[in-house]
Amino acid sequence: MHNPTDPYGYSSPAVSDLHHFYGRNATFGTTSRYREATLAEAYYLGLQYEHLKPWNTKGVALESKKPKIIEPLYKRTVHALDDFIWSGHRFPRVVVSPTWNSETNESDIGPALDLAESSLLTRFVNEPSFITPLRQAIREATRKAIVCRSAALIIGARAGHLRCQVENGKHCTPTFSKTAHGMLESLEIVYQFQREDPSGGGSTRTRWYWYRRTITTTTDTVYKEEPVFAGKSPEWIVDPDKTVAHNLGICPVVWVRTLPESEDAVDGVPVIDPQLYSLIDAINYTLSQRNRAVQYGGDPQPIRTGVDEADRANLNKEPGSIWDLPQGGSFQFAEIQGAGAERASSHIQDLTQRFYSAVRVVLMDPQALSGDISGRVLELIHGPMVGLAGSLREDLGDVALCRAVCVALRMICTLNARGETVMIPGVKRAAQALTTSQTAGMWLDPPVSLQWRPFFAPSVTEQQQRLSLANEAVSSKLITKETALNSVADIFNILDPRAELEAVKESTKKPSVPPPPIAQADQETEPKEPEEPEIQLMEEE
Repeated sequence: MHNPTDPYGYSSPAVSDLHHFYGRNATFGTTSRYREATLAEAYYLGLQYEHLKPWNTKGVALESKKPKIIEPLYKRTVHALDDFIWSGHRFPRVVVSPTWNSETNESDIGPALDLAESSLLTRFVNEPSFITPLRQAIREATRKAIVCRSAALIIGARAGHLRCQVENGKHCTPTFSKTAHGMLESLEIVYQFQREDPSGGGSTRTRWYWYRRTITTTTDTVYKEEPVFAGKSPEWIVDPDKTVAHNLGICPVVWVRTLPESEDAVDGVPVIDPQLYSLIDAINYTLSQRNRAVQYGGDPQPIRTGVDEADRANLNKEPGSIWDLPQGGSFQFAEIQGAGAERASSHIQDLTQRFYSAVRVVLMDPQALSGDISGRVLELIHGPMVGLAGSLREDLGDVALCRAVCVALRMICTLNARGETVMIPGVKRAAQALTTSQTAGMWLDPPVSLQWRPFFAPSVTEQQQRLSLANEAVSSKLITKETALNSVADIFNILDPRAELEAVKESTKKPSVPPPPIAQADQETEPKEPEEPEIQLMEEE
C-alpha cells in the first residue's frame, strides 16, 4: 500500500512496505545508509524476523526461526525518549527576542524588532493554530530521527492552515545552502514502494514502483510513479497535477538529525547502537523459550506403565475419559518443576536491564514513586536519561524546532504579502511587524529561542521555596524584578515576563484625579445667588 499524506496530497511508504522490503532483504539501487536505516526501522516495528521460519517449524535451528514472543524494546525506548523530551509540561515556550531598543536606539543582529513587536511575535508563534502543527511534526520527526538518524520536516500551507509532513531521512538527499547556515537549497526524495495493480479477471498483482519528489526554493516537483526494473534506471516524467510552484524564496524544509558529530554530517549518530540488536534478539528468543517451557509445565504429560502393546494407541488424553489399567500397571504425570523457566526469567531481567542501561533510558515503577517527591530527586534517579534527553533537546529543539518556526514565519509573511488567506489569529499584525523590521538586503530571521521547562515538575514545597528566594533577592536589591520573574515564570506559566511586568506596572498605577479649579487673584468672582426654597402646595381638605 502507498499512504497519502496531508500537506500536498503526496505519498509516503506504508508500514507494510517495510515488511515486504525486509522479506526480500534488499531492493534495487539501495545504499548501505538505506539498508542500515531499514534494519533499524525493522527492529522498531518488530519486523526483523519476517524472513525466518515460523517458531513451530521442526528440524530448524533456533536462530533460523521467528521468535514466538517479540518484546517491543526498541519502540518502547523511542517513545520513552520522545515523551521525556516533549510531552506534557515539558514542551518549551517559543520566544522571539527584541533586537532594537527604541529608547537608546541601540540595535542587535537581526531584524529591527522592539520590545512591543517581539512580544507580539511571541504571542503569535504560541497561538495553537501556529504551534500545534509544528509540535506534532517535531515529535514525529523525533521518533523517525531516533530510529533512522535523520528526518526531513516539510512545511507548507493548505486551505489557509499550516501543514507539516515528516519524511524518513533514509529516503532523502539534502543539499545545504552555502549562504544560509543550516538551511537547505533543495531536498530530493526517492524510494521504492509496492502497489497492487489489476491483472484481469478481478484479481490484482503486487508490483514495485519508484517515487520521486524534489523541493527547491521555487518549486515542489513530484514525478509520475515508474515501475521498478532490475538494472534499468527510471525515466522520470513530471506529474503536473501534483507539482506546485510555491516561489517562497526558500526551501521550506528543516533537516533534523540526532547527535550529529559535525555540521557537515548528513545523518546523526544512532541513539540505539546497532550492536544492541543481538541483545534484543537474545531477549526475544529467551522469552519464547520460557513461554514454551511454561506451556509444557502447565500441561503435564500423562504416562502409563505396564500397558499392553495393543493398548498403547489409546494414550491420547481427553477431558472426562477414564483409563482402565491392566494388572500391575501404574499411572503418573511427567511434570516440569519450573526451574528452567525461573532461570530464564532471571536471565531476561538481567538482559533487559543491560539494554536500558546501554541506551540510557530509565523506566520507573509508578508505585515505587509516591508522595510529594522533589523534582531534584527525580532528576538524580533519571540521571542518564536526563543527560541524553538534554543533548537531544539541543538538536531537536534549539536547532530543528527553532528553524521550523523561522521557516513558517517567513512563509506566512510571503503568503500574507500575496494576499492569500492564512487562518491564524493575529497573522496580519505579526506579518507586518516582521516584514517592516527587515533591513535592506537578504531576509533576516528573528531571534527565536526556546524556554525549556524542567524535566520534572517541581513539588509545591519547591515552588514555595523558589518564590521566597526570588522575593528575598528582590527585596535585598540583589536582582531586578525582571530577573526574578524569569526565574519563576514556569510556575505561573508566564509566556513573556517583560510584557507581564509592564502589565503589572499599568495595573498598579493610581488613576490621576484632576485638582479643583483655583480662582485667579485678579479675577472677580460673582457670588452665587441663593437658591429659592422649594415650596410645596397642599390641597385643602
